[in-house]
Order: sequence, then structure tokens, then C-alpha cells
Amino acid sequence: MSQFLYPAGYTDEDKAIYDDLFSRGKNLIGSKINAQDEFLLDLSAKITINNLRGYSNNLTPEEITDIKEQYKDNLCGEHNTNPELFKDGKIYLQDGSSFENPFNKTEEECYKERMVDPNSNNLVDPNISIDTV
Repeated sequence: MSQFLYPAGYTDEDKAIYDDLFSRGKNLIGSKINAQDEFLLDLSAKITINNLRGYSNNLTPEEITDIKEQYKDNLCGEHNTNPELFKDGKIYLQDGSSFENPFNKTEEECYKERMVDPNSNNLVDPNISIDTV
């Protein structure tokens, strides 16, 4: 059904209600919903079940306002990123590994790396073939 996990305290009935709500939401919206927005259906189903069962999230009005603001900030597409993750021409990941930053290359360097003579048979991708006559 969905790729989301049921909360630990859900009974079989709660899981059935969740699946029903999630699928109904998906059917009502149809193909208009983006895959990255499916979490909203997940969230809506869980909120509905919590309201039905009388569960409280114990959030204060200030915390709810803060969550709303963070959500709005994330919608704009700009994120605060630690500049220490981008140094020495590399990108450093949280696990300590790193790789070369692809944005350090100029357009010409990228073009030269990917440029293929259409008359040659030295293709990097074996799934592509160019027939020469």
C-alpha cells in the first residue's frame, strides 16, 4: 500500500483505517499528487486516526506555529547548509565520506568529458549503438 510505517501503538483496526484513508486520499487526488507530496496523505491519515482515538501529540500552540513556519520555509526551496560541508573542492557527507563537487567544473570541462564523436564506435554506454554506413 504505502511506503510509510505504522506507528508502534496501532492496532490492526488502526492499520486498516490508515490504509483505507491513504488509498481514498490517493484516489480522490488521482495522478495530480507528486510522489514527494505523498507524505501529506500519510500525515492526514495519522492525524485522523489520532483524533478518532483521542490521542494527543502534546504539542503546544507555539510548537505548532514553529512547525508551520519551518514547513513554509522548506517550501521555498532554500535550505541552510553548513558551509563546512563544501570545502577544498569536495562535498563532505555526514558519514565522513566525500566526493568531488561537480559544480567546480566549468561548462567546457563537462562538455569535454561527455563529448563523443558520433562517427566513433568507442561508446561508454553499451546500451547505445551508432550504426555507421
